[in-house]
Amino acid sequence: MESLEDSSIPPLQTTVRSRVTYRIPIKNPLEDIATFTEFSCKNPGIRVPLPVQIRSQELGHLELQYLPLTVSESKEPEEALLQLTSPTLGTFSYKLFLTAMGSAIESDMTLRTFLGSETVGTFRFLSYAPRETVYECSLDSSDFTVEPRVTVAAMVPGQEPVPVSLEVRYEPSAVGDARALLKVTSQQAGEYTCVLKGICDPPKPQGPILITTAGGVIRFRNVLDTPETFVIAVDNPCFLLAGKDKLMKIAQKTVAEIKLAFKPEADKKNKPPPGKTQEKQPEKVMTPSLEPTAMGKLLITCPAIPGITWVYYLNGRT
Repeated sequence: MESLEDSSIPPLQTTVRSRVTYRIPIKNPLEDIATFTEFSCKNPGIRVPLPVQIRSQELGHLELQYLPLTVSESKEPEEALLQLTSPTLGTFSYKLFLTAMGSAIESDMTLRTFLGSETVGTFRFLSYAPRETVYECSLDSSDFTVEPRVTVAAMVPGQEPVPVSLEVRYEPSAVGDARALLKVTSQQAGEYTCVLKGICDPPKPQGPILITTAGGVIRFRNVLDTPETFVIAVDNPCFLLAGKDKLMKIAQKTVAEIKLAFKPEADKKNKPPPGKTQEKQPEKVMTPSLEPTAMGKLLITCPAIPGITWVYYLNGRT
């Protein structure tokens, strides 16, 4: 037995990854129970949970599910043939008219940090792909970074979709607000979007950083998108910049080491004037102190971003 019912199922329309259902009525005229065991449809968004049994002389229903993963290529509804098969009742054929629309921006994420630092957020989505899928990830702003692709396992039929977590890193290059659009795309599983909102505050003072007479190092990162020259200064003569570190050209997104030396002013004051000898004093056993001998600040500026200063508090200790 085979029947074709063109108009019995209304057009189905929904947004991607949003399920719409329709209960197909079928009457069993036989004296025995009729069981539907198979369905076929070339549209990957169509599914009919089977098996379904219909009692003798009763009207039963099969649930047609439409869960598209990709947007329809045409503005007109897509046609698809659905066939439902019962060993005793035969094959029932239905012409479907399907429309899958794109969804609005699905989510947004706000990340906040200060210039010279970074923070990480997590974009989460559910994958409905029926087989293992590689999602390509893209951004339209260099202030945000993400892994270029992620591989996701297949969704098991009848079970929940696969949860996916994607780390998004925000390293701003200017004080103020930034926006970006994250796209996660698979040819088979569709596209996910997330609006990223970044808030960048002025640099926060850091430290105190211990600098001993053996020296010390401060690691400074150029977070800008271009190589820039940075001006480095200290406000206490006890702290000395090594070599020609007063002007440093640092490549974009690169860390440079700023080397410092500590020479306490007390050493200079205790030196005898020329021509005089200092009376020998009894030697004292000195216990190392955890208190700083001197304090100061390392100041970093960049002509490319006037009004911004990075401040590192210094503690000098002998």
